[in-house]
This record gives sequence, C-alpha cells and structure tokens, in this order.
Amino acid sequence: MRHPAFADEQWSQAVVDYANYDLTGAPPTMRASASLEAVRQDSVDLYGGGVVLAALFELTRLRKPVVLLTIREVPDVNHYTIIFGAVGAKAVARELRLLLGPFDGYS
Repeated sequence: MRHPAFADEQWSQAVVDYANYDLTGAPPTMRASASLEAVRQDSVDLYGGGVVLAALFELTRLRKPVVLLTIREVPDVNHYTIIFGAVGAKAVARELRLLLGPFDGYS
C-alpha cells in the first residue's frame, strides 16, 4: 500500500532516498528515526513560539538585509512533495528566481 502523501506522480527517487535515510529498525517494525523528545521539543518550538520568536528577534539585530520566503499556495503538494516532488520543487525554484533575479552562472 502506498502512502497517500505520495499519490500520482509524486513518488520519486528523492522520496526513496529520504525514506531509506529516515527509517530505522528492521521489517516489520521499521519507524522514523526521530526521537519522541525531539518531536515534543519541535512542537513546543513551533506552537509555543519560543525558538521561532527568538530567531525573529535576532534577525532584527542584523545590519544586513534579510529576506524570508513568503507563503504561497501550491496546489497538489504537501509538506513532503513541496521539496521532493517535481511540482513543488519547480514552485520553490520559481519563487527563488523571482526573489534573486536572473542566474548568470557560477563565478
């Protein structure tokens, strides 16, 4: 059975590589390698604002311009396929090109 987050054309070698990297254990008891404590702390940071608010405060102290990517609605992607799927990766690349301008190659 396939995971619904990777329906249609979203499955790719990048997804396979990520799954192989993230999984631990042996069949049939494989699981994500994240620790429960790390997930708890991430949730506190995300929903409690601690680390995120501190990072945003530190940005105000910089003496250089800072650009944060803005929120864009990208149809038919999820939190996995926005970076692993072709549709999502193209949407991210498009926003970066708009932000950074034309690419002249490596110097």
